[in-house]
Amino acid sequence: MDKREGFTLIELLIATLILGIILGVVFNILIQNQKSARTNELLAEAQQNARVAMDMIASDLRMAGYN
Repeated sequence: MDKREGFTLIELLIATLILGIILGVVFNILIQNQKSARTNELLAEAQQNARVAMDMIASDLRMAGYN
Protein backbone atom coordinates (compact mmCIF):
# COMPACT_ATOMS: atom_id res chain seq x y z
CA MET A 1 0.00 0.00 0.00
CA ASP A 2 1.54 3.28 -1.17
CA LYS A 3 0.53 6.11 1.15
CA ARG A 4 1.64 9.51 -0.09
CA GLU A 5 1.93 12.49 2.23
CA GLY A 6 0.99 15.99 1.13
CA PHE A 7 -1.87 18.19 0.00
CA THR A 8 -4.06 18.03 -3.06
CA LEU A 9 -4.47 20.96 -5.40
CA ILE A 10 -8.04 21.52 -4.18
CA GLU A 11 -6.87 21.66 -0.55
CA LEU A 12 -4.21 24.23 -1.45
CA LEU A 13 -6.71 26.35 -3.39
CA ILE A 14 -9.20 26.31 -0.51
CA ALA A 15 -6.46 27.21 2.00
CA THR A 16 -5.32 30.06 -0.27
CA LEU A 17 -8.89 31.32 -0.61
CA ILE A 18 -9.44 31.27 3.15
CA LEU A 19 -6.13 33.03 3.75
CA GLY A 20 -7.02 35.67 1.16
CA ILE A 21 -10.37 36.33 2.81
CA ILE A 22 -8.76 36.61 6.25
CA LEU A 23 -6.07 38.98 4.97
CA GLY A 24 -8.70 41.09 3.21
CA VAL A 25 -10.67 41.46 6.42
CA VAL A 26 -7.55 42.30 8.43
CA PHE A 27 -6.41 44.95 5.94
CA ASN A 28 -9.90 46.44 5.85
CA ILE A 29 -9.90 46.73 9.65
CA LEU A 30 -6.45 48.35 9.59
CA ILE A 31 -7.51 50.87 6.95
CA GLN A 32 -10.67 51.78 8.86
CA ASN A 33 -8.65 52.13 12.07
CA GLN A 34 -6.18 54.45 10.33
CA LYS A 35 -9.02 56.61 8.95
CA SER A 36 -10.62 56.79 12.38
CA ALA A 37 -7.34 57.80 14.02
CA ARG A 38 -6.80 60.55 11.43
CA THR A 39 -10.34 61.84 11.96
CA ASN A 40 -9.77 61.94 15.71
CA GLU A 41 -6.51 63.85 15.22
CA LEU A 42 -8.25 66.44 13.04
CA LEU A 43 -11.08 66.79 15.55
CA ALA A 44 -8.64 67.29 18.43
CA GLU A 45 -6.75 69.91 16.41
CA ALA A 46 -9.97 71.77 15.60
CA GLN A 47 -11.01 71.73 19.25
CA GLN A 48 -7.62 73.08 20.30
CA ASN A 49 -7.85 75.86 17.72
CA ALA A 50 -11.32 76.73 19.02
CA ARG A 51 -9.98 76.87 22.60
CA VAL A 52 -7.18 79.22 21.56
CA ALA A 53 -9.63 81.46 19.69
CA MET A 54 -12.00 81.57 22.67
CA ASP A 55 -9.11 82.46 24.99
CA MET A 56 -8.08 85.28 22.68
CA ILE A 57 -11.64 86.60 22.47
CA ALA A 58 -12.05 86.41 26.25
CA SER A 59 -8.77 88.24 26.75
CA ASP A 60 -9.78 90.95 24.27
CA LEU A 61 -13.15 91.38 25.98
CA ARG A 62 -11.52 91.68 29.41
CA MET A 63 -9.08 94.28 28.08
CA ALA A 64 -11.81 96.26 26.27
CA GLY A 65 -12.90 97.98 29.48
CA TYR A 66 -9.40 99.22 30.44
CA ASN A 67 -8.71 102.42 28.49
